[in-house]
Amino acid sequence: MTNERLIFLVFCAFPILLFSQESVLIDDFEGGLKSWSAVNDESHLYFEIVDNPSPDSENMSARVLKCTRKAGSVSWAGVILRGVYTYSIDSDTSGYAYASVKFKKTSRGQVSFKAESGPDAATYESTMDYPNSLDWVTMTFDLRGAGYGDYSDFFVMVDRAETASSDMVVYIDDVTLY
Repeated sequence: MTNERLIFLVFCAFPILLFSQESVLIDDFEGGLKSWSAVNDESHLYFEIVDNPSPDSENMSARVLKCTRKAGSVSWAGVILRGVYTYSIDSDTSGYAYASVKFKKTSRGQVSFKAESGPDAATYESTMDYPNSLDWVTMTFDLRGAGYGDYSDFFVMVDRAETASSDMVVYIDDVTLY
């Protein structure tokens, strides 16, 4: 490797190393449900911890959260963890700027991660297109646009389709901030 390339790589990596923060695992579902609840009520989404239906290189966990979005449910059906943890969301070194969630689902569409109960009751939602995959996929949500401060509610929306004509099963795991 030439000196110029090495200097370039160090120059590019330095800001990442300088401004990165350790990740925090909100939940991996290996030790019970903590205080997750269905948003709205269980008429829209039912959930339970189950054995991982298909461990692979992306997710070798033994236990995962199985979410069943019910036919006719609202597009924001999902699970929320209220008030168990408080984490600072920010795009610099003092807070977390991204969230990741592992998903396994059979339908395309969108998935979302939302931080709620922030400063002055702020909320921030990041939505991503789910790829065409039947395998576990780690989705990374950008939280840098959230208002700086502490958030205590974390919400995963498992499928953002406006209508669900039949029940839809989505597995999630390893909800993480970094």
